[in-house]
Amino acid sequence: MVPSLDFRLPLETDGFRVLRVLGSGGMGTVYEAEELATQRRVALKLLPKWQLERPDARERFEREAKLAAAISHPCCVFVYCVHQVDGSPAISMELMTGATLADFVMTDPPPAIELVVGWTLQIIDGLEAAHRAGVLHRDVKPANCFFSADGRVKVGDFGLARAASGESSITRSGTFIGTPLYAAPEQVRGRAIDVRADIYGLGATLYALLTGAPAFHGGDAGETLARILTEDPPDPRSARPDLPDALAQTVLHALAKDPEQRVASYAELRRALLPFSKSTTANATQSTVLAMPQHKSRDAGGELDRFEIKGVVATTQQGKLLRARDATLERDVWIHLYSMLFAHGTPPPPRPPDGNAGVYRLRWIRSERASRSPYDVYEAVEGAALRSAIQRGTFALWSNAHPLLLELCEYLNGDPTPLYVEQLWIDHNGRLRVLDFALSATPEA
Repeated sequence: MVPSLDFRLPLETDGFRVLRVLGSGGMGTVYEAEELATQRRVALKLLPKWQLERPDARERFEREAKLAAAISHPCCVFVYCVHQVDGSPAISMELMTGATLADFVMTDPPPAIELVVGWTLQIIDGLEAAHRAGVLHRDVKPANCFFSADGRVKVGDFGLARAASGESSITRSGTFIGTPLYAAPEQVRGRAIDVRADIYGLGATLYALLTGAPAFHGGDAGETLARILTEDPPDPRSARPDLPDALAQTVLHALAKDPEQRVASYAELRRALLPFSKSTTANATQSTVLAMPQHKSRDAGGELDRFEIKGVVATTQQGKLLRARDATLERDVWIHLYSMLFAHGTPPPPRPPDGNAGVYRLRWIRSERASRSPYDVYEAVEGAALRSAIQRGTFALWSNAHPLLLELCEYLNGDPTPLYVEQLWIDHNGRLRVLDFALSATPEA
């Protein structure tokens, strides 16, 4: 997209009404846009045309789309589709219109300790989901942690992400990529990195939120990098004396220069932080994996447009729910394929409710209504239908049922429209997901 476009907004082009610039950086410009066919507001990230001349620019941009699309978690910004807009590659993503954690660094007074820890636990959930998908973020910092409309924190901007295969953070030209204030020492040195580099970035983010300033900063990037490599981080209690000793030690443990001496996993960091969070926050963020029955997709074959059909998840009251492979983004999706009885009477594209209810809805990606058999594309969620989980005794214990009931009440408070048990799905972490359609046959488990 040529730079002059910014001065011609709003502008309709290639199926979008581009409304305004949200931000710009080395990996592209992000716009707020509206999909003309669905009226859904999205964040539209475009690779500038001048960057297309760089041999690695398109490759890095497409890698970002594929890596981010592999992650499906309420604490990660969701990728919908890839496009060509005004002649440039583009990614449409979940729109985050709220603040970022960067807005809470250097505030006076600083945020409450319980609040900061609650935010950090949500970031842990998102980064842990990314790691399970084989993705390292490599640029964890306050500005890349976004607030959703319901006040939850989501990790976004996977522009520097790579597969978790031990690659370094130095480009082919020898340039360091990342944000120096929050970069791990091994990342600065260009050595192979693993999940502990992202844990360091999270620890540096936690330090800045608690104390009001990054652990290391200097007059320029070179001085900052030198301090990261040679100096120990100041004790956060020197800037905030009310910090509990155990919390300060946890922050310093996450900032250890030697990865072997650092917090080794997100689970370890979560356990250390939970005592300093509100009980409600802990319930909302702790990844307690229940003994969930996992649905088994019945074998199926064939292709549907650009999707490879892998199996039948369930029968619905309007057709079939299929598991498929999106060849473009290299991720699994669900396809709700309408039967011919509904081919001429499919509902309009679903619009998720606002506020807290929206986080529980299964993410709708797109509709294909020109096909002989119309279908809707959704994120794929591991887990089982609620009815199946109940029959297998998953929620027989009150400790398992109580969080689910709280989520269901929160959803109904935000969306009072009728809801049926056949629309309820439980993901592999035991969290509620609400379907736009009703299952007519419980998936085998």
